[in-house]
Amino acid sequence: MEIWVVGGRNATNRAGAGEYLRLAPATINEYASPFGRRTYGFPEPLTGSTAGCDVFALDDLDAFAASRTAARATPPPPVGDADDLIGVAEFAALTGTRRDTFKRYVEDSVSAWNRREDGYLPRPDDAEPGPVRGTIYRWRRSTAVAWGFPTERRTGGRKPGHRPQIDDLCHVLDEADPGERPTVRQLAAALTDRLGTDVSSQTVRRLLRRARETGVVE
Repeated sequence: MEIWVVGGRNATNRAGAGEYLRLAPATINEYASPFGRRTYGFPEPLTGSTAGCDVFALDDLDAFAASRTAARATPPPPVGDADDLIGVAEFAALTGTRRDTFKRYVEDSVSAWNRREDGYLPRPDDAEPGPVRGTIYRWRRSTAVAWGFPTERRTGGRKPGHRPQIDDLCHVLDEADPGERPTVRQLAAALTDRLGTDVSSQTVRRLLRRARETGVVE
C-alpha cells in the first residue's frame, strides 16, 4: 500500500484504500466516485497531493469504516419491552425494511419455518391462523432487533456478514430511485454496504442471472 503525506496527514490512493479497508477494487471505485461519496459518505480526496491521482487520508478512511459499523450495529432506541410480540408491520418498520419487501422475506421463509428452521427471517416466536385466511406471525422485539442489527455485520474486512442472496439484491433494487436501473458496480457497492462484507461484481452478475431465471426480476 502506497502512502503519501499530504498536509501533514498520511494518505493513500484508491488501490491503497481498498487494501486498507479490505474491499474489492470495484467497490472502492464506486465508493470513491462522486455518486458513491454522496451516497455512502466516503471521504473526499485530499487537495494538494503530488501523487498524480486521488488520495484519501487514512484517518478519514478509519472514520468512514467506523461510521458504517456504527450505523449497522446500533439498534434504534428501545420502544417497549424486549419480550413484547410484534407483527410484520412493526418488524419491518423497526428494521427499516419496506413492507412489500418484508412480505417477500416472509414468503421465502415459510418452507424453512415449516421444517422448524430459520429462513431468511428468524422463526416466529408465535403464529396463529388469521381471522379470514393465512397466518399471523409475531416475533419478540429482541428477535427483530437481533436480525436487523446483528453485531457481526461490520466493515473494514473484519467479521463478515452473511453471503448475499437474491432477497438482498431485491432489497437494493427496491431502494433505487424510481426509473433508475443501478449498474452492476453500483449494486455491488450497495450490497457491500448493506451486508458489511465485500460483494464482487461477479457475485452480482450471478445473482442477477438467478433472479431473472426464477422470474424475480426482469
